[in-house]
Amino acid sequence: RLGETLDAEELADKLASVFYQVGKAYVLAELDPGYRQRVFSAPVKIEPTRSEGRAFVDGVMASGRGSPSIDWRRARGLLNGKLEKIESSLEKGKRLLAECLAVTPDHEEARIYLAYVAQHEGKTLRAVEEYRRVFQTGVNETNRGHAAAQLALIYASQDEYKKAIACLRWVTMTGLAELEERFFFVRFNIGMYYAHLRDAERSLAAFRKLLDLHPKRAHEVAAFFARSPRLRSQIASQRGFPERLLATCPELFDSPDAGPGRTPGAEETLR
Repeated sequence: RLGETLDAEELADKLASVFYQVGKAYVLAELDPGYRQRVFSAPVKIEPTRSEGRAFVDGVMASGRGSPSIDWRRARGLLNGKLEKIESSLEKGKRLLAECLAVTPDHEEARIYLAYVAQHEGKTLRAVEEYRRVFQTGVNETNRGHAAAQLALIYASQDEYKKAIACLRWVTMTGLAELEERFFFVRFNIGMYYAHLRDAERSLAAFRKLLDLHPKRAHEVAAFFARSPRLRSQIASQRGFPERLLATCPELFDSPDAGPGRTPGAEETLR
């Protein structure tokens, strides 16, 4: 009996994974067709994964081993054309991510993507609620880091720089900023937010720390700075700050070709 229970749980996890992978792919196809923003891995190809998912559900239904708490027939319908009635890829993605959470409520990555969609749609309170839930209850530190970084982005957009810094300091204190390449930008943003708070001392310390920890990426950091007109304007408005920055972090001014782009933001962690 125990083995049957475990098997049913594994099948439920597999179904949740199918919903998540296809849902994420739909979301990114709509919001980020270049797939620059990702959690962990590149999105799957939608049609092959849907086909594999249908075959998986068919097998579960034929064997009768699936959890009775899951409507496997309905799950098959979602993977077998029912979603085609929904025109928007974004809405398809939201539906599948919600189905993932219905099957496995503690699926942290699905919750992060649903929060990301809410953020994109301007549903800030909903996004904050979901990110906070992942941050406060998540068991995976990387997922908690994604949630903290996204919360920082939202707070910064509201000029709540102290709250944004508190989120990003958690990322640095856990070591994620060094262990996970996707969190590389965090110290840059801390320096930027301190500049907006007109705290030149801490801003300089954050930029210097970033350059000391990643000397081989100094040109990349300089490009970040070159693509940050609002940050440069804020620094220029504070007496003595530009001169101190040049003396403390001369590498920031060594960007031969910043190229088009933007300042790194917490959304960059969704890669």
